[in-house]
Amino acid sequence: MSNITFITWNQNKADYIAKYLNYPLDHIKLELDELQSTNLFEIVEHKVKQAYNLIKKPVVVEDVSLEFEALGWLPWPFIRFFCWKGSTFYNLFYVR
Repeated sequence: MSNITFITWNQNKADYIAKYLNYPLDHIKLELDELQSTNLFEIVEHKVKQAYNLIKKPVVVEDVSLEFEALGWLPWPFIRFFCWKGSTFYNLFYVR
């Protein structure tokens, strides 16, 4: 079986996933384009195809999506834009 390469900038994340899966993973730090979409599956599919085309090996990528039904399912995969310190969304949950 060929090795799988986990694409992430975070070495600790790569180590954690390899340990959790009890399977050795190669690790490469790759800069990938960020597809702007509200569909997490489209984003991850885009990242997988792009990473595979760059290294020509089986790859694993990850992305994060957080949804709130009360906010019309916002913020979807755009969570990083909502959680920066000082944003209204951040202040909604910030405990003083």
